[in-house]
Amino acid sequence: MDEAIKQSYLKYLTEEKCLKPRSVKDYMQIADDVGKRLDVRGELSYKQINDTVRDLKEHYQWSQGTVYKYSICVRHFFRWLQREGYRPDNPYPFADWKKPRAKTPKYLTEADFFSIIDDPSLSLSELSLLYLLWDSGARIGEIAQLTHDNIDLERRLVTIPYEVSKGSYSYRSVPITAKTCQLLTDLKEKLVRRGHNRVWFINAQNEPMTVSGLQKVIANIGMRQSPLRPLMRLSPHQFRHSTGIRWISAGISEIIVQKWLGHQSLDMTARYVHVSADASLDIFNKFFPQAQKA
Repeated sequence: MDEAIKQSYLKYLTEEKCLKPRSVKDYMQIADDVGKRLDVRGELSYKQINDTVRDLKEHYQWSQGTVYKYSICVRHFFRWLQREGYRPDNPYPFADWKKPRAKTPKYLTEADFFSIIDDPSLSLSELSLLYLLWDSGARIGEIAQLTHDNIDLERRLVTIPYEVSKGSYSYRSVPITAKTCQLLTDLKEKLVRRGHNRVWFINAQNEPMTVSGLQKVIANIGMRQSPLRPLMRLSPHQFRHSTGIRWISAGISEIIVQKWLGHQSLDMTARYVHVSADASLDIFNKFFPQAQKA
């Protein structure tokens, strides 16, 4: 690729598209790599260009997400070449590389949960939120309204009063683990130092987080790159669902699970909690150990 095309393309990216320096670098790098392997002004087929992208993927060991991003840069480059008259046609009108889809679990296993929290980039607030969701099974709207008075850190109880619960029909106290209490104790000290004596979660503007804000926090955690797990489409309700399954699998009475989750009826609990095949076997073997013998 000759220098005139390079300079013209650089001007287009910076002045017309107004891209950030990092994006300009990516666009120019992939255009230069393609230009070294192909005559961008000559006769080209879609297959030739796509094979070149594939070769670059193997050469640089790009991930699926990276090759998807750069294939879009290649598509834009050839569209620009046609627009500026450097080519009579656009041989690469679309990119045949798929964006990696995140895993969307219906519920989280303990292995899933520990792979999520085993992330050194998690803040104290994020870690506390994850553990609180995992332990309490509370709805995200309920957690957003909890105050310091609603969590007894000494007795390890989360109290969800009528005015906080969905529909204002349940008043419940749910036990939480010592680990969650320790995280919340540390978080509370930090919040009090910052002048927050009531709420548990605050945003970057030092204001109480809304339900949508907390949902975005959970979603962003799931989409962070991690060598320990694939990308996940996480939602707070998955934690609630998972907690119900863990309680049922542990042999806790459905009546207790109903009260802890804040359901109006057992029918709602039965529809809501799905027991996996492995969990079904564990429960059966727990109550009928003799059935495992031939």
